[in-house]
Amino acid sequence: MSTETQPTTVLTTKEAANRLGISKPKVLGLLQSGDLEGFKTGPRGSWRIKTESIDIFVEKYSNQNNTPAENKQAG
Repeated sequence: MSTETQPTTVLTTKEAANRLGISKPKVLGLLQSGDLEGFKTGPRGSWRIKTESIDIFVEKYSNQNNTPAENKQAG
């Protein structure tokens, strides 16, 4: 078994949207609500998302029949 870790890959909002199969505006909404973890970079404050954050998001919501927005409306 290898103890080496994979290098962290950082995605743009467009790349994250493609990976999640959703729109870029939806990714921005998830970032702004805190449902998807990311960080801003550069003078314009462009969002970046680590692949690990996408994996966590998918794992968290794949076991549920609803979306993050629906969770907030129900609570």
